[in-house]
Amino acid sequence: MKKVMSGLLTLVLLSSLIHVASAKESPALDNFNASATYPDIEPDNNNLSGAGLYAIGGQINGFQDDQSTDYYKVTPPRSGTVRFEFVYARGTKGSGVGYQDFWLRLNANGSYNANVANYDKKFFDVYLEANKTYNLRVDTIISNDNLSDAYYVYSRYLD
Repeated sequence: MKKVMSGLLTLVLLSSLIHVASAKESPALDNFNASATYPDIEPDNNNLSGAGLYAIGGQINGFQDDQSTDYYKVTPPRSGTVRFEFVYARGTKGSGVGYQDFWLRLNANGSYNANVANYDKKFFDVYLEANKTYNLRVDTIISNDNLSDAYYVYSRYLD
């Protein structure tokens, strides 16, 4: 009985290792590294020429100080639809504490206005072409000293 149980346990472990190895080779996981964190490098990324690098599947940890603009560059390794999610301390409109509005924008087709996440819209989905460089931009529209200036950007392929 011990040999049978030991054999079954070995079989389960081997099959799970094979499953994990094949998942890492899947094109759906290209350039995905959930543990990759991209910092807001001040003041270098306050203009496009100093834009920080960012990879889809990673996380940007940023900070909006004094109505600044932060820039990041992303070059997808494959074409596909990508969701960009934008998280920050929004506050509540009409409350005693107030609110703030930061905007995350992606420059696609020469405009920063088509793909926007902000106070009312927490994410956007956009089709990106492989090996083409896109610019992300974070702007402060309304700031509130009672709320944190930290922001976070997450992204992932939807297809």
